[in-house]
This record gives sequence, structure tokens and C-alpha cells, in this order.
Amino acid sequence: MDKKIQPYILPVVLLIAGLALGSLIGKNISGVKPTNETKVDMNKLYSSQTATIRGQITAVDGNNLTVKSLNSNDSGTVKASISVIIAKFSQDPKKVSSPSSDLSTIELNKDVLINLEMVDGQYEATVIQYVVPGPKIPPASKP
Repeated sequence: MDKKIQPYILPVVLLIAGLALGSLIGKNISGVKPTNETKVDMNKLYSSQTATIRGQITAVDGNNLTVKSLNSNDSGTVKASISVIIAKFSQDPKKVSSPSSDLSTIELNKDVLINLEMVDGQYEATVIQYVVPGPKIPPASKP
């Protein structure tokens, strides 16, 4: 072997071996393991943690609601609380609709605002509020 190259071979081999060894040790020491669990520890400072979904309920299976987000077009499943409040609005101003907790009254594929609260590390739907459609605007008249 050429005497000019020999002094560089050992440091390069040691550098590569050190990087490989450091990478393997770093993966094992980090302690971070991927998980698919959706359970989250609640911050002890907070009395409650809430979230909101603006979307459409596409299916109801027991107390699980399949929801499609209007913001991101993503879909997922949300558990309904046993004391969920379902609020609907009547188009007729003379009629007043009262809130319900009966999941069979949920109307699918209509815009809703869902309030969620964290219970035992998982979000549960506590309020399902149907969005009132905006007024119909007549077409603009031509001058």
C-alpha cells in the first residue's frame, strides 16, 4: 500500500465506526418509543382541557361518532359523552327545539360544531351544536 495513504486510512475507519456505534447507542438510550395510543395525560395545572371540531358527523356507531373536519377534510372517530347535549335550531321562529342527549336524533352530513372535553386522558364530545345556515341572499339586480 502507498505510504502516503496509510496514515489516513485508520482515522477514516475509526471515524466511520464511531459514527455507526454512536448512532446505535443513541437510538437505544433515547427511551422514546413510538405509540399509537390516543390517551393523553392532563396537565395538573388545568381544571379541564377542551377542543372544538367544526365538521360533519358521517356515521354513528353506539356512542362513537365518525366526524369529517370541514377545516382539513380529515376524518376520525370521537366518543360521545354519556351526558352529551345535542342542540338543534329550528328554521321556524315560532318553534323552539329543546336540547337532547339521544344519539339517535343526530342528523348525518350536516354542519356541526362539536365541543370536546378531556375525560381520563381521552377527548369526549360533550356538546353537538348544529350550525344555523346563513340567510339566502337574493341575486344582485342588474343596473
